[in-house]
Amino acid sequence: MHARQQTARVGAFVAGGLLLFAVGLFLIGDRRLLFVDHQELETTLTKVTGLQVGTRVRVAGMNAGEVTAIDVPPRPSLPFVVRMRIRSDLAHLIRTDSAAGVQTDGLVGSAFIQIGPGSDEVAPVAPGSRIRGVDPVELADVLTETQATLASFRAFVGEISDEVSGTLDSLTNTVTQVNEVIDEVGTSVKTVTESTNRTIAEGERILREAGGLVADVRGGKGTLGKLVTDDAMYDELKTASTRVAESVEQVRATTTETRQHVSRLFGPGGPTEALLDDLRGASGAAEEVLSDLAEHTEAFKRNFLVRGFFQRRGFYDIDALTPLEYRQFSSDRRRRTVLRIWLDADVLFATDERGEERLTTEGRARLDLAMGTFLEQRRDSPLVIEGYAMAGSTAEQFLRSDARARLVRAHVARRFRREASITGAIGLASDAQESPSGDARWDGVALALIVPR
Repeated sequence: MHARQQTARVGAFVAGGLLLFAVGLFLIGDRRLLFVDHQELETTLTKVTGLQVGTRVRVAGMNAGEVTAIDVPPRPSLPFVVRMRIRSDLAHLIRTDSAAGVQTDGLVGSAFIQIGPGSDEVAPVAPGSRIRGVDPVELADVLTETQATLASFRAFVGEISDEVSGTLDSLTNTVTQVNEVIDEVGTSVKTVTESTNRTIAEGERILREAGGLVADVRGGKGTLGKLVTDDAMYDELKTASTRVAESVEQVRATTTETRQHVSRLFGPGGPTEALLDDLRGASGAAEEVLSDLAEHTEAFKRNFLVRGFFQRRGFYDIDALTPLEYRQFSSDRRRRTVLRIWLDADVLFATDERGEERLTTEGRARLDLAMGTFLEQRRDSPLVIEGYAMAGSTAEQFLRSDARARLVRAHVARRFRREASITGAIGLASDAQESPSGDARWDGVALALIVPR
């Protein structure tokens, strides 16, 4: 009897133990979703703070599974891969645009993964798919960011304080200046008021004097008063004005008549026009006579009776020589010697307001000094003023050199009374073979006295 009771107790204890084991195994299996349909999902996270295998997974706040594995990345730049087991009855809430993030229950609670429901417009995720992971915001990062923000804010407040202090100083200075301006304006207004009062007083004095003057005129006092009140003086003035008007009219008539006479005298068809026509005709006839005389003279020079003289001299008309003929003439050393004095253009000439060159006072003095060295030579020796110019084209050089030569010849002929037939001028551009510059060029003039051997 006693043995049966003891056997029954042992059997009850074993049965109870088996029952407790079964219940515990059921609870553990239920928590690990071993007895419900489930599917696998995965996500990627750069931080897995608080996560471990078995961490709960929630879908829209409802317990839906657990973390089954955390794969460590091969490189620091790659994220962790978190594998999860999710109940199949909640899988339709997870869509392809859903995101998984690590959250905690309160500030110090345990961590879990929260999967947000996706949109109705997109498809549910397939088993084994990967959904987007959202890295958790850790409290330490928040504190660090908060400290940095506070430091920046403290620096900003310091800068603002400095600027506000500077602005207050400027405002104080501005107020001080405004007060000074107000004081000056007040002083100016006082001065203007005093000046206005003096002007008003002066105006009143002038009006009083004007009133007295009008009273005197009305009373016949003074010249103006007599003029206004004396009828005889008024009549005399009226008569004088009439005579003046008549005189002016006579002057006007005389002027008109004079203008008509002048117009008839100098106008078209007048005697002056006929006289000018006669003078033009006489001038043309004189030019023709002079031209014929020049031709006859030139023919006479070449007459066999007198041409020997001109041939020995070397030229018939010194102004008619071309540059080539002049060079041949001046280079004939067997018959003549050429004495040259070179003068620079900077010393002789200056340009006037019209752009033309004129002899300067210093230039005239230099010419007189140079001509003084020729006074010992025969006075009937031909003198040729050679002009030279280096600026501009060849044509411009010839024109300028010829103008320089003629300008100097006019001065020399007038100053030293030289005959025009033996005083020539010729422009040779810039070609000066015997110039003292050494480069066969010259800018100025040369006085060439030709002495027969």
